[in-house]
Amino acid sequence: MALPFEDELANDPLARGYTGMTDSQLIASLNAEDRSQNRTSMTGREVKSHIDATEFAGKTNAQKQQVIELIKRNDLDLFGLDEDILVDIFAGDSATATALSAARKESISRAAELGLPEITPRYLRLHTVSRKVPS
Repeated sequence: MALPFEDELANDPLARGYTGMTDSQLIASLNAEDRSQNRTSMTGREVKSHIDATEFAGKTNAQKQQVIELIKRNDLDLFGLDEDILVDIFAGDSATATALSAARKESISRAAELGLPEITPRYLRLHTVSRKVPS
């Protein structure tokens, strides 16, 4: 049974061209933060940093209090109910909603996407059979 790293290199599921790369190019490709993934949660502080102050100022006291209660938490789910509440308060086409929509995604490397640590020359040598000889 091949390991995820070996499968990645052998099958190249994203057609990145691994077989034609030098070790340095392969390491750079696997460590480049060029993949997008949904964040599982955000802290209240992170959410607060994306709230447009002018839009917040224009909300009712009840809406402001709702936002304050939300951002006290450190496990906001911007793909669930917390998102729905914020969209209700700020409207889907607001600057705040746009900023939060972008913030709920993060860039990660292909290595991280596969659950691997940052790839180093040593890691590459230890976990591959076909690349034992330096290129």
